[in-house]
Amino acid sequence: MIATVTLFVGVGQWNSWFDTMLYCGSNQKLTTLQYELQKLLTSALSYASTDSDSAVNSGDAYRTAVTPTSIRTAMTVISVTPILFSYPFLQKYFVKGLTLGGVKG
Repeated sequence: MIATVTLFVGVGQWNSWFDTMLYCGSNQKLTTLQYELQKLLTSALSYASTDSDSAVNSGDAYRTAVTPTSIRTAMTVISVTPILFSYPFLQKYFVKGLTLGGVKG
């Protein structure tokens, strides 16, 4: 049970970019990876919207190869990697908890 709660709390804290934006947004030394990825996505979306407007006006619609969707996909892979690497170390506790819960006495 403790391993499950630890994993849920860890994933919740890992994905909390909004807290960093509220409390540490003015200090660039106190940012987290999730906050930096969110800033990257926001700037990519704003660049894509201004770039698509200029590309439509110039007639060159296939000018950029990096789209906001590809950036979002790369961000997902980057943010999930540490959780995937930590799960095998906690897996034995999940299996133990499932076996104890499944045995009727």
